[in-house]
Parts: sequence; C-alpha cells; structure tokens
Amino acid sequence: MSSLEKGEEIPQSKDTLTNGSLSMAERKYHSVVTKPLAKRKGSAVAKDAASSETVDSSSKDSGVTESLDKEPVDKKSYLRIRTKYTSGMELLIRDKETALDHVFEINVKAEPMNMKDLIKYVGETLVLDGKQSAFSREESICPGIMVIINECDWEVMDDLEYVLQDGDVVEFISTLHGG
Repeated sequence: MSSLEKGEEIPQSKDTLTNGSLSMAERKYHSVVTKPLAKRKGSAVAKDAASSETVDSSSKDSGVTESLDKEPVDKKSYLRIRTKYTSGMELLIRDKETALDHVFEINVKAEPMNMKDLIKYVGETLVLDGKQSAFSREESICPGIMVIINECDWEVMDDLEYVLQDGDVVEFISTLHGG
C-alpha cells in the first residue's frame, strides 16, 4: 500500500467535475480516475499517455501544472485523496477502474473535509444505484466495512471526524465474505 507523495503528479481526467450546476459535495471534490503514471526519462516536458496533462519541469517546482489548453492550475489549492475498494467492496462501485484506484481532488479553499463528507460523497456518486444502503447508513459506514486511513484503522484516527490531509489513502475493505 502506498500513499501519495506531496507534489506527486496525478493525471487529470477530461471529465473532471467543473460544471457550475453541481451538488454541494461535487463542488468540494473533483473526481479523477487515475491510471499508472508514465515513466519520465529525463525530458524537460513529459506527456502522460493516459491524460491530457503536460508537466513542464520549470513549473514543477512552483507547484503549478499547465494543461494542454494552457490554463494554469495551482496544485497547492487542492488536496489529493486516494481511495481503494477491496474484498468485495469493488462490487458496489459503478466503475471497476474507479474501485481499484480513485483520486479525489479537494478544494482547500472550502471548509476542511472530514471522513463523514467523503463517505457521503462516495455513497452519492460512486456507489451503484440501489446499493447505497450496503455502503453507508445515515452519516456513517455500514457494519462489516473496515476503513483504513494511511494503513491505520480509522477508529484510532477519530472515525468520522478525521480531517482529510494531502496524500491520504483511504481504503474500504469488506469483512463479510461468503463461505
């Protein structure tokens, strides 16, 4: 299990949530499905084949990423949170690629996000229709789902009140298995 490194480049999806008519949860999070990063072989400019993002080595140090359409994006204005769904949890997620590795970009200019907000967002946007009750109830996770934050049980990290930090890896693991 690996965590995101601060400043790690994450490929941007073409369908990031930028529409002005989004719900409250969607305004706080940009949902980006990640693919493995392309290896960079010493070139000044590298293009990730899975995305439309180009990273210039001169702007890398300043924390600004430039997309192909030349609109600068301030990387410091977002926190990157990686989520994974395993041991049966992937069956509840709409997109199987998303279940393996999903990155949320959280706007830090909004109020701090905690696990309660993340669970609500995942339940509303990533979980299959009709399966939300198997993932969350009210504002908490369902019994039988273990939540691991940065390789540590979330119960020792303030459960629902844990404030998400840049580079956090949140894993949802089902403890219920057929026999």
